[in-house]
Amino acid sequence: MKSPANVNTAFYQLHQLMGERLKGSQKTRSNHRRRLKALINAIYRRTQRGPMQIKTTDLRRELDRALREKGQADAVELFTSVYQLACLRDKQDNWLPFLYGPWCARPEKGALPNCLKKERAPSASF
Repeated sequence: MKSPANVNTAFYQLHQLMGERLKGSQKTRSNHRRRLKALINAIYRRTQRGPMQIKTTDLRRELDRALREKGQADAVELFTSVYQLACLRDKQDNWLPFLYGPWCARPEKGALPNCLKKERAPSASF
């Protein structure tokens, strides 16, 4: 898939990717949408990549920036939204080992970290 022509196209791609697949309460889904939209905006402004072209280095940079500028709690929340994006793209097994950091301790082998145990993975695409 080509890079989006502008940030609005990147938001449209994110909307298409999410669809009705996110699970949880309406507030939880709304928070994930808001954080993912801010994440896509920051990454697009820096690298002109949309949600389908994002790399782990882009995500790691944004997680580090959130930890540095906003604090531990916001970085953990952003990490949970990044997990949702990884699940939406079906990349969680490939991406998660590269995304662990001070916001989320590396789990035991084969387990999810504590900050993700309460997260519900999005439903499968049709």
